[in-house]
Amino acid sequence: MYARCNITLWLSLFGFAALSTPANCSAQAQWEFGLGLATLYLPDYRGAEQAQGYLLPIPYIRYQGDRFNVDEDGIRGKLFATDRAELDLSLAAGLPVNDEKNTARSAMPDLDPTLEFGPALHAKLGSSEDDHRRLWLKLPLRTVISVNTSAIDQQGWVFAPYLEYEIEKRENRMRRSELSISVGPLYADDRYHQYYYGVAPEFGTADRAPYEAGGGYSGSRITLTWTRRHDKWWIGAFMRYDNLSGATFEDSPLVKDRNYLAVGIALARILSQSQNNSSDPGRP
Repeated sequence: MYARCNITLWLSLFGFAALSTPANCSAQAQWEFGLGLATLYLPDYRGAEQAQGYLLPIPYIRYQGDRFNVDEDGIRGKLFATDRAELDLSLAAGLPVNDEKNTARSAMPDLDPTLEFGPALHAKLGSSEDDHRRLWLKLPLRTVISVNTSAIDQQGWVFAPYLEYEIEKRENRMRRSELSISVGPLYADDRYHQYYYGVAPEFGTADRAPYEAGGGYSGSRITLTWTRRHDKWWIGAFMRYDNLSGATFEDSPLVKDRNYLAVGIALARILSQSQNNSSDPGRP
């Protein structure tokens, strides 16, 4: 798998800012818009021994409408919602990997940037009386699309169920913070694993035997996320650890490290917001 962080603020909001600007918001919707910078440290893909650092300009977009939300969890279209469950369409994004920068993939085709989208069922398993602490079971199922200048290809499916525990501290809408921890396994089909871990016969070498990946278990992950909004400033940070032990592609010659650690931090200045944003004390 690629240099990707499921904290989709860093990437998906950057790529889809034009779709969510305040000019497109209804009068009833709540929105905030700002600009900032994010710095990321990511291995080239899950299983790579080489990593890259990134410094990216990002928009800060927070939008809540009846059917469409944008926040720290990414871009989501609501299909169904109750007090205990939600069904939505979600999106994530992945960075490309250049074979010239990754020794294991030398002379192999580059990994293109990707988009993932599909339905996600969220079930609230428990919460405190004031709803400041919440336990969720989240079940996203996404198709993976690789994109380059000459082709758009479907690269399989990913299923990544996880438990997420959230702790929120709120003084008001302008001053709030949230800490979350999530843990769960990953599964994908053979086409997805082949895209990242397969080695076609023509790319085999003395140190890289041809390899055909199968579908199934893709390892497990744990993610810590913290965000803080203080007046006109927003800061967010994440750390993710993945373990590939037992994954169906574990013996691929492209798997050089069974441990994956990704970290990132972002800072943004809020430049504009809806008039009803500061008066409503509810959770966006």
